[in-house]
Amino acid sequence: MKHQTTLLFTGDMAFDKYMDGKWDDTDLVSKEVLSFLQDTDHLIVNVEGPLFAKEKVDHDDPIAALVHSMNPKAAL
Repeated sequence: MKHQTTLLFTGDMAFDKYMDGKWDDTDLVSKEVLSFLQDTDHLIVNVEGPLFAKEKVDHDDPIAALVHSMNPKAAL
C-alpha cells in the first residue's frame, strides 16, 4: 500500500490563439521543468480558458480579439 501521494499545483497555463501549435515544440518547456511536472502523482493545472475547437477566427475583427479559448490539442 502506498503511504504517500504527491500533488503539484500550478498557476495559470494558457495556450490561446497566440500559442496555437507551439505545444508541438519540444523546446517550449525545458527538460528540467518538464521532469519536475511529470515527477508527481497528480498534476493540477489551472487552464486559463475553455478548450474547444472552433472555426478560424478573423483577428482583424475587434470582437474576435476578445475570444480567449484554446485548441483542445494543447491538453494532450
